[in-house]
Amino acid sequence: MAAAAPPDASIELARFAAEIRYEDLSPAAHRMVQAVVMDTLGVASAGAARGTGQGRLARLLLSSGGTAQATIIGRGAKAPAWMAAMANGASARGINFDDGHDEGSTHPSGVVVPAVFAMAEQSGKVDGKRLMTAVAVGNEIICRLGRALARRPQSLPMDRWFLTSVLGVFGATAACCRVLNLDAARTRDALGIVLFESAGTLEAFSPTGQAAMIRGMIAGFSARAAVMAASMVEAGITGVPDVFDGRFGLFKAYFDGSYDRGALLIGLGEDWALSDIGLKAWPTVRYASSYVDAIRRIVTDHDVRPEQIAEIRAHVAGYAATRFEPADRQRKPTNYNNAGHATPYLIAAMAARRQLTIQDLSDRLEDPQVLALAQRVVQVDDPEFGGDNRLGPAKVAVTLNDGRVHEQVLQFCYGDPQDPMSWDDIARKFRSCVALRASPLPAEDVEALVTLFANLGELADATEVVRRLA
Repeated sequence: MAAAAPPDASIELARFAAEIRYEDLSPAAHRMVQAVVMDTLGVASAGAARGTGQGRLARLLLSSGGTAQATIIGRGAKAPAWMAAMANGASARGINFDDGHDEGSTHPSGVVVPAVFAMAEQSGKVDGKRLMTAVAVGNEIICRLGRALARRPQSLPMDRWFLTSVLGVFGATAACCRVLNLDAARTRDALGIVLFESAGTLEAFSPTGQAAMIRGMIAGFSARAAVMAASMVEAGITGVPDVFDGRFGLFKAYFDGSYDRGALLIGLGEDWALSDIGLKAWPTVRYASSYVDAIRRIVTDHDVRPEQIAEIRAHVAGYAATRFEPADRQRKPTNYNNAGHATPYLIAAMAARRQLTIQDLSDRLEDPQVLALAQRVVQVDDPEFGGDNRLGPAKVAVTLNDGRVHEQVLQFCYGDPQDPMSWDDIARKFRSCVALRASPLPAEDVEALVTLFANLGELADATEVVRRLA
């Protein structure tokens, strides 16, 4: 007699979302939530100003009218909550500077944080403890879903879906339900509604897709769907019960029914997967970050000037190698989206400037010194570096004109959970992002925001931080 199928995973995920308390957050989870809220709202502020097509999207949403419920960052306006979530989610993803959970191949906070703030503004006064708990719920579910897929049999391909949007809707929906203090049954209903919004392929990251405006807006769809699903449940609408393990549930429809159930469910609320989220120190695709960090360390540690460099060799394999192809386009990117994936250009820019900013990927793409140096960045096929895990280790070797060679091997880059960004550096990143707003904030207002983020759990109304970024 065949063993009975286990109950749908949505039961335990919904129970976790409804019952976890602020006091249950581990110190590491607490610190991570504080960090990702400040980081995501800062990135969204820059994305609203610099993201390709973000202004058009905001104008479209605002032209639709509706009740002014939630803040659209950087626009000085409010819109219905689902519209604000879409605009802010798009901005959070718009400049490729949002955080990531590397094992699960997701960018959780760019979906969760915009959805949570929109839901919180719609529902009224939400204190910092409830908001932080909601963000923790959403990020944890996304990270665990991604981890459960990453640990399934390696023979099964998973390289067709953009998992941030496919999985992000579930975590963000659970987070919105937590903002509304919905019980486990209604949270499960919301997951059973948003199943029908779970979508997104990697076409936006193909060589042709990178030129499309939609590439930087994808997370907005997921944030919007989450607010809608939670609102529909609050209005009494029910969803399908077997969200993940049903005959046509997520795992069977999208992933051949294969996932690691233990990685998804064991230790919920105790072992926090979100602690493995990495924040980006530079606005690049994560798979290039270790190479960017390696060259940064070489030129700073050895005081290497660009005119001294004869050649830079980057040892790559697997996915990392694709960021060198085609060579002419990756050495001379034509737009921001392309530049963030163009590893030879990124290496050259860091070698020349000892920093890598949003402006380096947008306003300065024609810098002759960087472009000349990019021609001297060469790919070395090496199976030991940048292989199947895509993220490292990375090896860079710099040959100087006098024949000396400086080499750097990194297992992980700055910002990785094993080498996390300091609070001061996250705050510095926030300041630099907010400085790009169309309407810059006074310095004292920016510092007041940094202080609020540092005390987020103590705020009587946590939505104050997003209203200050309107």
